Amino acid sequence: AKQVPMRFGVKDLLRYLSYKSILARVVHDRSVVPLLGRLTGKVLELGAGNHDYSIYACNASQYVRSDYNPPVKDARIKIDATNINFPDSSFNAVVCMSALEHIENFGAVLDEVHRILKPGGRFLLCVPWVFPFHGAPDDYYRFSASSLRRNLSRYEIEEFEAVGNYWLTQAVFLQRPRWSRRKDATGAKFYDPILRLL
Repeated sequence: AKQVPMRFGVKDLLRYLSYKSILARVVHDRSVVPLLGRLTGKVLELGAGNHDYSIYACNASQYVRSDYNPPVKDARIKIDATNINFPDSSFNAVVCMSALEHIENFGAVLDEVHRILKPGGRFLLCVPWVFPFHGAPDDYYRFSASSLRRNLSRYEIEEFEAVGNYWLTQAVFLQRPRWSRRKDATGAKFYDPILRLL
């Protein structure tokens, strides 16, 4: 896997310092946005969550966002990623951003993605490596490069990149991201801005 240099601009810094995102998400987004622009045709995103990447897939003719249990009146459709209710060869591309670690039977997801992709289709997959527990609703796995290569053996890998570095990992654990706090925790703690700056 080649190491991708971290790209970080003023807008990214402001987004981070204003609590709109954690540092790892900002760096992640700067790395994957160019890849989303390469996707064409009909695209399915699995585990879409609250981050809307569809705006960056500017060459897609259709972008379907899905999640395991989206709220009522949400644009995402409900899909069990281990048993996707679309026929074979339905999509030109599938996107899965930091969702695979939340699915206990991730092998079934890889099987289903392979099944619904058209011949020559693309699978954009991002997973965390060194990252805090973040249940949504649970958190099962961390994937090493060798684990990913083995589990994706039937796919032809175009690019395989590691995003981040030692310092980003330290920052992620230091900053106490708001979304990882207990449900009964309210508001930012007085030391949060200091930790974010560090």
